[in-house]
Amino acid sequence: IGEIVNYLLKTTEDGAVILDLCAAPGGKSTHISSILRDGDLLVANEVIASRNAILYENLAKWGNGNAVITRADSIQFRPLEDTFDIIACDAPCSGEGMFRRSESVQDEWSLANVKLCSERQQRIVIDCWNSLKPGGYFIYSTCTYNSIENEDNIRLFMNLFGAELIKISLPGSDNLFELEENMYRCFPHRTKGEGLFFAVLKK
Repeated sequence: IGEIVNYLLKTTEDGAVILDLCAAPGGKSTHISSILRDGDLLVANEVIASRNAILYENLAKWGNGNAVITRADSIQFRPLEDTFDIIACDAPCSGEGMFRRSESVQDEWSLANVKLCSERQQRIVIDCWNSLKPGGYFIYSTCTYNSIENEDNIRLFMNLFGAELIKISLPGSDNLFELEENMYRCFPHRTKGEGLFFAVLKK
């Protein structure tokens, strides 16, 4: 996700404000913090108190000083009209990409939970869309594989907001997999890391 932010910053003016919406434990935030330019600002948000403490600790250790940490529900961003140049939303999900390393994630999975996650993801994105500047970028990602939480949601957001789906070209992009154009999946046998889905919407 940090590399996607880096890619998008090339077309974003200096002084950009980036929101990492579901930031804990801080891997994305520390990566984004490291690639920001002078004058750019990261708002790292995590609504869950215990996870916010971990986020704070990791960003404080990182020591860059270009981040603000918040603990807000997504609906609290709704009044901040046209504030952020880039929003990264690694949405809470059913975690299918974690199956191979966590039996507990497998045990918690159900069709009902997939539906619940999808509805939560929709609420989060809809809450925050107003705070994205016109021409700004919304990075939506999950660590799950089903289309309900991924491609279906992206199509919904495009229809709701009239958003444009952006093609991303990164080193190693040849290893990404697309079920639908410009909606990307990282599979463990093709890319480093666990399962990941991402797409970038332009407002």
